[in-house]
Amino acid sequence: MSSEPGQNRKLILSMLGVVGVLLALLCAIPFAILIIPYLLDEVAFRLDQVGLDGLSAAVLLLVLVGAFKLRRGVKGRRQDTAMGLVLLVAAMSLLSTRVIPRGLYPLDCAEVGDARLATFPFDQSTEEAALAWIQAQYGSDRKDIRVNKPTNSDTEQLDWSVGDKEYLITLWNFGKPTASVGMRWERNGPTVSDALRCLGNPAVYDAYFEAWPEAIWTNLDLWYSERGLMFGTFATRRVARFSNHTRLRHAIYAQPGTEEELASRFYSIRRGSAYYNDLLKRLKPWPGNIRDVKVDPQIVY
Repeated sequence: MSSEPGQNRKLILSMLGVVGVLLALLCAIPFAILIIPYLLDEVAFRLDQVGLDGLSAAVLLLVLVGAFKLRRGVKGRRQDTAMGLVLLVAAMSLLSTRVIPRGLYPLDCAEVGDARLATFPFDQSTEEAALAWIQAQYGSDRKDIRVNKPTNSDTEQLDWSVGDKEYLITLWNFGKPTASVGMRWERNGPTVSDALRCLGNPAVYDAYFEAWPEAIWTNLDLWYSERGLMFGTFATRRVARFSNHTRLRHAIYAQPGTEEELASRFYSIRRGSAYYNDLLKRLKPWPGNIRDVKVDPQIVY
């Protein structure tokens, strides 16, 4: 009988412990919901800073775990052989996934953009002139060049591919014929660091959130106004900042001019439209460092 009070106390203490754990979890879950996205963003940013993406980081982690297990489970000469094999696999994985930090193999400046696009005859913006220029510069067959004329639109588009790069010419007429020429990298595009190293600092930049059905994207555009050149990239989620190792996704060439002129040329939009006016308001002078780029808090729909 004397043991019953002791057992009851233990039961009560156990129940109190369970209640305490549940209360702690209830308090921790909202905090975790708030803090985890920021932690993930910081991890992604740090990986991006050294030129690693999620797949690359996973490969490196698996290699390190494998090396640790081999080191614990294999002795002597067999250990040296096993470690050699792990290092060989690691090197092959690094090379095949291009996870070596970009600083170890800087991209040739000739690959940052495409100088041929700047030679497009912007003052002869017709379909015939565009087709002739594409065939002369890229040797593309006419059947490989797709022509698209959207209904109820003043624009016309011609696109073609060369290797892992896609090209697009947009022609329009808002009072006089005008054009822009763009390219998109499917993979292994240049980084922000490559653009800054090869072309210097951009005149202005545009960083903003954009609403898509699946998520809020974050966009960054670097404007080299004197060259009539814009580099762009994006993240398919909200991010607070970009890094020097952020890969650029596309480039647009147009006839050089002022920001007011280029806003219309880069985006094929009419001057004075709401989108045009909002775009000009977002443009900011380059701050001198990618870490100081500020994303405009207003969401573009």
